[in-house]
Amino acid sequence: MPALRLDIEYDGADFVGWAEQPGMRTVEGVLRDALDVVFRERPDIRVAGRTDAGVHATGQVVSLAVAEGTGDIDPTRLYLSLAGLLPDDVAVRRVTTAEEGFDARADATSRVYDYRVLVGPRSP
Repeated sequence: MPALRLDIEYDGADFVGWAEQPGMRTVEGVLRDALDVVFRERPDIRVAGRTDAGVHATGQVVSLAVAEGTGDIDPTRLYLSLAGLLPDDVAVRRVTTAEEGFDARADATSRVYDYRVLVGPRSP
């Protein structure tokens, strides 16, 4: 089954985390909603690593399995479609064709986390 790779970033302040949960605003839910509009079906996506509530991401990798019979998906066209559908706190930075069977979680070779702890008075 053909696959696409989406490189995304998001401000997690208004999300309860990555994983889709009924009645909750999640990054996965928002992304799936946008992809649902494009493909007219709920897509099967995988992420390199899930994030918790309030966590931001700058280089999150998502794999998207493309159903047989959907024809060639133009990565540039998908990128532009998602740019118009996603809210301001989620952005797709790149869409590329991946090798068949690519799985963002299973094929990840590393992850980088940047923890920032404020020392001093509270800051917005």
